[in-house]
Amino acid sequence: MIQDSPWEDRGLRPPRMQPWNRSLRTLLPCLLLPWPGAGQFNVMGPSSPVIAKVGAEAVFSCHLNPSTDAQDMEIRWFHAKNSELVHYYRNSQDILEKQQPEYRGRTEFLKEQISQGQVALRIHPISTSDGGDYSCSFASSTHHSAAQFSVEVTASGLAPRIHVEPGPSGSIKLTCMSPGWYPEPEVQWSGPGGLHLEPASETRTVAGDGLFHVESSLSVGESSRGHVSCSIRNPVLNEEKDTHMSMAGDLFPRVSPWTVVLGVLFSLLTLCLVVTGIVLLRTRKAKEKIIEEIEQRKFLGIEGLKEARRFASQPCFLNRSGLKERSLSPKRSRGRHPKGLSNVPRSPGKRKSSRTWGHGQSRALTTTLTAFLGRRLVSGSYLHGM
Repeated sequence: MIQDSPWEDRGLRPPRMQPWNRSLRTLLPCLLLPWPGAGQFNVMGPSSPVIAKVGAEAVFSCHLNPSTDAQDMEIRWFHAKNSELVHYYRNSQDILEKQQPEYRGRTEFLKEQISQGQVALRIHPISTSDGGDYSCSFASSTHHSAAQFSVEVTASGLAPRIHVEPGPSGSIKLTCMSPGWYPEPEVQWSGPGGLHLEPASETRTVAGDGLFHVESSLSVGESSRGHVSCSIRNPVLNEEKDTHMSMAGDLFPRVSPWTVVLGVLFSLLTLCLVVTGIVLLRTRKAKEKIIEEIEQRKFLGIEGLKEARRFASQPCFLNRSGLKERSLSPKRSRGRHPKGLSNVPRSPGKRKSSRTWGHGQSRALTTTLTAFLGRRLVSGSYLHGM
């Protein structure tokens, strides 16, 4: 027996269940179960390189996705260069004991919106060594994540100035110089009509603060009239600084005719001094040589006179073979004719005269020889004295 429904006894229809009530009954047990991704997050850093100017400040921001309270998390900032610890935050306070010395006193942790998972690090002042890759990491009790980004350090130097000085062959040398650039800048010379001019030399030196000092030189002839400009460009900021100079005719050196005349006279005077010095040196050497020869001849003449006098002091006899020196002793001279006169006929009245004739001829010959040698000596000395 089928009982009637109480709704039917009252003449009413039973209520129908709505579709959303059925869906709620199905999803309610799932909502009560723990989510498999609960407590996980991702760290998001700067999407493009951070431009930091030398001497100024730079702010590196990072945030969590999804937005999560990070007050109880450990947050670290690292510089990829040697994995240097830049800043460390834990237990709602800054931990600076492990911070690298070059960052001490230059970092500030910005945590005004840390409850929404947004933090930032300020570094001031920026130095040239702060460039490179960085990372910021968040760590909770159940999850850890990090993000990487890059920092480009740059600096624009002072406006360039041009130094003018004389150059070779009547040209002038222009030197464009400017300090305080980072990284290495680009230097360009331009002539009239924007014509590119190639520099003669270019140097880049690094100062103690790591900034570059630039010097670029250009030689310009008198035919290059008009404006010349030097521009220096920062490749990071695409910032350019330049200077202009008018190439007037007064800038080029003029050669005075008197300068040429004085130069020629100086050259001739120098040549004359050199020639005079050579002549005096040769004359002195010749004089010394002549004096030496005269001394030698004087010595030979004195020795010749001594020999002639010695020869004259001894008697000479004439025989068939010629003049021969012979000394006579009293014993050998008695009753004997000298050798060489033995075949001469003897006459009683002329014996004494023949001996006297030989002795006289010897003395005459000696006198003649002495006079001859004396004349040779005198004439030789006179000629060499001339």
